[in-house]
Amino acid sequence: MDDLESIPPLPDPVLDRRPDAAVEAGFAVTPPRAGGSSWSLRALSGLEVGILGSAIMLLWVALGCWMQGQSFWTIPNLLAATFYGGRMLRPDFVWRTFAGLALHFSIGGLVGALYGVLRPSSWPVFTTSFMGILYGVVLYSLGTLWFWKRVNGMMAVYSTQTFVLIGYVLFGVALGLIPSRLRSLERHFLVH
Repeated sequence: MDDLESIPPLPDPVLDRRPDAAVEAGFAVTPPRAGGSSWSLRALSGLEVGILGSAIMLLWVALGCWMQGQSFWTIPNLLAATFYGGRMLRPDFVWRTFAGLALHFSIGGLVGALYGVLRPSSWPVFTTSFMGILYGVVLYSLGTLWFWKRVNGMMAVYSTQTFVLIGYVLFGVALGLIPSRLRSLERHFLVH
């Protein structure tokens, strides 16, 4: 037992913020590449911002439904109808509504991650937001004209309303946060 107490503890590269702490501890350090961030960090920043944009979009669309005298849960229930069929055409929140919410946030995270990877790293925030708006309009068009017609016809009919298009535009605006989120991830995961 005395032998174990005489071994000095290894430095913790997570707690020790000196630039060379990870190297001293024997951990490999990944320097940032000259061409920009790794695709995984770009995908992660897009995923996070895509989920945030999905929340903003969902709140906007739910508010639009409510202002038209419909249930706040109309869109999540319509999305849940993808899995459960017509029995989800109801105004209240039920356990199956979680399936619609999961589908909404999964699609938003996926298309956000795709945008994060495909977005050139040289784009500033304004360009990223503007192109994100265009990306949102393209997603709306593809969703309304092709995807939802094949996957969930009830959603295809309902998604033609103007406030749904505005929700996609808000999603695109949120994508403008990718550069700042990416810088934060780089500071956290990459040791310079």
